[in-house]
Amino acid sequence: GAGADVVSIEEMHRALMAGVNPEKIIFEGVGKSNSDLTDAINTNIRQINVESIEELNQVNIIAKYLKKKPRIGLRLNPDIDANTLDNISTGRKADKFGINFIQLQEVCELIKSLDCIELIGLSCHIGSQIFDLNIFEKTFNKMKIAINILKSNNLNINRLNLGGGFGIPYNDTQKKLDIKQLSILVEKIFPDSSFNISF
Repeated sequence: GAGADVVSIEEMHRALMAGVNPEKIIFEGVGKSNSDLTDAINTNIRQINVESIEELNQVNIIAKYLKKKPRIGLRLNPDIDANTLDNISTGRKADKFGINFIQLQEVCELIKSLDCIELIGLSCHIGSQIFDLNIFEKTFNKMKIAINILKSNNLNINRLNLGGGFGIPYNDTQKKLDIKQLSILVEKIFPDSSFNISF
């Protein structure tokens, strides 16, 4: 019954070979080719997370050719420093992952003009090995602003992925992340949400 979050078409094929239902596969990552997107759209997977305006247009063009309407999510770059190692930081403005937060209004206007995609999700990922609850709070608040921008454009989502990146202590100097406090934080920032929240 498990799903799969894949970052290459080869991983998608391996997930399918392992028996994962296409309805439980999310495809994300930078550098998806036309062939990758065609394969993912034809497989009718759960969601394709787009990482740029160019990819958004690319998905729409391919979907129109295939006469399909894939479900997409927007991977947003919230421009938040996770204060972790540079090699595993993915949420700063200079990092290569995700749509720049300041482009979100432009993206909303574009989505409303595209007729071969279905926006269902919003996600982010700012890095790994995060222990500081304040960083999670900044990220969650930024994502709440993003949701409000979508709503102001009459765009709604039913899936919000807040990125994970939970710190795992490998030595005595690292303090264990308080998952209970993290849960309280989510409830505080997203009370009575109309969408599913995941990490």
